Amino acid sequence: MKKLIPIAALALASMACGERANAQPLAPPNAQRVISDQDIQLMRQDIRSHKKQLVAQSLTLTDAEATRFWPIYDRYVAELIKINDKKFALIQHTPTSMRRSPTIRR
Repeated sequence: MKKLIPIAALALASMACGERANAQPLAPPNAQRVISDQDIQLMRQDIRSHKKQLVAQSLTLTDAEATRFWPIYDRYVAELIKINDKKFALIQHTPTSMRRSPTIRR
């Protein structure tokens, strides 16, 4: 039994080292990952979907109330998407040097 404990410890240590060797190297902290427009669109759609699910879970609507509420909610979301698309376009076209205020320290 006493011989089994060091062998098990050695096996676990070698497995842990092997996993590290097979892992992908981490990107340097200052490396910037380029996010595509498609990635952003998918992320925004996913967020909207989760938000709608949360609203649906939070509200206890009768069938009649739901029939009236969801079309209004969908119009609201569509208008919000247009506004957010405009804001995002402005941010994309703003030079990087202007995105950070010199008075804000990070």
